[in-house]
Amino acid sequence: MATEVGAVGVEPAGARRFFTGLSAAQVNEITGTSDAESYRFFVWVLWLLDPILAVAGYAACIAAKGWWSIPLIAVTMIAYFPLKGSASIGSKSKIGLVATAAVLALICSFFVPKNFFGIAYLISIPLSVAATCLMYRYAAGFIRMLAADSERARDFFIEHGVILMR
Repeated sequence: MATEVGAVGVEPAGARRFFTGLSAAQVNEITGTSDAESYRFFVWVLWLLDPILAVAGYAACIAAKGWWSIPLIAVTMIAYFPLKGSASIGSKSKIGLVATAAVLALICSFFVPKNFFGIAYLISIPLSVAATCLMYRYAAGFIRMLAADSERARDFFIEHGVILMR
């Protein structure tokens, strides 16, 4: 099933699932290249970094504010999950998402003490959102590169809905 490379749209969530849902051996077998293993590792690191940063941020908030952290964490989560959810939408720029998370952190800074734990909280949540955005962006970019280099990979991606030909 040979296809020509035309205008290619990559479904970011499908690209992420390809790298995080398959073993390194499966990724190498599908793509026929060893480059895919380093791409997979990079996406995995970003995928793991997101929840680690979020949990570390919430733990730092608890350490900084004690019981008063409950409303701060609730407000943060109300904003955090929609921001994370929109990270997988295939728009070109995610700067707005990260900027929104940074502005929310700035607003929260008025309620958090300026000690190590308070600053860790304010930094880790926007970094968690940034890690999610980068994960989807790089996963989609890696899929494009693999599809351009390997006809077998391109056919697999088209067949499984990761790449949408236009």
